[in-house]
Amino acid sequence: MPSDESPASIRRHELIREIGQGIVGRAPAGWTRIDAVYMAAGDWLHRRIDIRTEAGPYDGSPGRIDAGPVRELRDVMSAPGAGTWFTMYLTIERGTDVDARFDRDGRPPIDVPIGSALAVDLERYPRSVVPQWMRDDIAEAERRRSEGARHAAALGVPAPEVVAAVLERIAGGARRVVDADVDSMVDEMRYIRIERNGAPVEGPVVAFCEIDEDGYENRKVEVFPDGVLDYAGGFVEGETTRLGDDPVGTVAEISRRPGFTAHEITSAEFRAAWAAAGGFED
Repeated sequence: MPSDESPASIRRHELIREIGQGIVGRAPAGWTRIDAVYMAAGDWLHRRIDIRTEAGPYDGSPGRIDAGPVRELRDVMSAPGAGTWFTMYLTIERGTDVDARFDRDGRPPIDVPIGSALAVDLERYPRSVVPQWMRDDIAEAERRRSEGARHAAALGVPAPEVVAAVLERIAGGARRVVDADVDSMVDEMRYIRIERNGAPVEGPVVAFCEIDEDGYENRKVEVFPDGVLDYAGGFVEGETTRLGDDPVGTVAEISRRPGFTAHEITSAEFRAAWAAAGGFED
């Protein structure tokens, strides 16, 4: 590393190395090459990883995203009027340093709606020239929000009834999972449903959480007052939903918080919520 590099450049190299080491630390024995793609906008984050081993492609999980270094790297690499990167490509071959490439202007290579996240990103990292695809995605997100608001107003459906309809759809999905006899509890996982009570608030009103053996969120689905669902986990962070950094308390501990109630649910109910939100099973 050249001695005349700026503190930001030095920190960039440190973060790239930290992210790469985090992947390598979870890679299987005998790995030979790792290709990782990180995509980000606003608070949305997604990752794809391909690991090659001496025996061929690795099908296992490389673990959850360590979002902190990735978000800091976007901050460090931001520039006034030029935003920051949307996609980072990492290549790691055994015995070599991490090779990193960045795309600051192209759309992340994934076919999911991220317009709301892009609007947040543009506010957080202003650009003097906004790519047309970014303008289009933000406009489409705004159009969907406006249409949803007009539709709800035309129907005269109160928000609680919208949420209730979504929850009933999830319950129906859970019954179908059980009826098909395909429900399966993941070893050491527990599942809880958390509800916010009282006056309407910003943010989710119901959350379905899959908790790992160490007490951390592994996957999560959130239901918002307008009936919109978002999810995080499985290498994905939604436009608004993110996994918590701290261990999740017990049902009793959560229920003691003012305005919250919680109870245990089955894996079938969680999986139905996950599917309703657009998540996929490994």
